[in-house]
Amino acid sequence: MEQKQARSPKETQLMATAEELFLRCGIRRVTVEEICRKAHVSKMTYYKYFSSKADIAVKVLEKICSEMSEIKWGILRADKPFTWKAEQLIELEVDLAKRMSEDFLYDYFNYPELKPLVTKIMKQGYSDLEELYREAQRKGEIRQDISLKLIMYMTRQLYVIMQDEAILSEYDNMRDFTRELARFYFYGLLGHNDDEKDA
Repeated sequence: MEQKQARSPKETQLMATAEELFLRCGIRRVTVEEICRKAHVSKMTYYKYFSSKADIAVKVLEKICSEMSEIKWGILRADKPFTWKAEQLIELEVDLAKRMSEDFLYDYFNYPELKPLVTKIMKQGYSDLEELYREAQRKGEIRQDISLKLIMYMTRQLYVIMQDEAILSEYDNMRDFTRELARFYFYGLLGHNDDEKDA
């Protein structure tokens, strides 16, 4: 495994500051000057580590996704039933959404320089979920009369729905929408038996 080079204190401070500002204000609204001012670092030093605002935005997103991936894999590898894993994955997404402003969530899907990374993240996420569903079907924890292809197709539609302004406008915030959409996806109209959940 390739080892990451340790960041200098100034680079670390710039990353932490950019993450805070991006999550609160979105990427488009934040300037390099604002990052430098809040981090107490000169622009000359900034450009020593990052070639542009897009460059630091990509690195910040990579950091966030790496942290989330570690937590997610802990959930997926746990010796727990599917219902427990589904609930944990829902809460992970909700907790992540709590950290993000509406502006950041919009930029996540629409900022041009992030698209290659977001596409890669989504592709990996689909792969992880497909493995989770395949294992759950094998164990009889989810319906075996629905093809995995259809399940994955419906999963992909979630991301389409999450960018639909018509339905988003019906909710006060993205966090409530994310939780409700995820619960509807996993449990449908009939719900689920809380007694089956692992405490």
